[in-house]
Amino acid sequence: MPVRAAGLQQAQPRGRLVIPAGVVDADPIRVYLWILLETNLSPLKRECRTTALVTTFEPITKDRPKVHKPTRCTYFTFIGPRDKRYFVLEAYGSEDREFPDKVSQSVQLDEDAAARLIAILRQEFPNLG
Repeated sequence: MPVRAAGLQQAQPRGRLVIPAGVVDADPIRVYLWILLETNLSPLKRECRTTALVTTFEPITKDRPKVHKPTRCTYFTFIGPRDKRYFVLEAYGSEDREFPDKVSQSVQLDEDAAARLIAILRQEFPNLG
């Protein structure tokens, strides 16, 4: 049965939403809140996940670069369309954010982009070998 959030436009489906058993067995309000948080439907949500399939790398210069706060990053690989392998980095919100354990950025690389990134990293960090 499709669930629609009141007052929100229905998004085009991009895949099947799998709700964990612990949430499915919960009361309807908990299910509704879980769907809002996991699908970025919440109009009140300030932190939304950004996903990008990186295909090019271009050097730039910044006037005032700064070191950001440390955060946790996880990675995984998966096989996508046409049996292409993808490498994914997911960075999480820092401890002082509203949702510190929620993925805030996700970057995907295919094999070509990964090879280019490895070459850039070896150039920028010569001690890596």
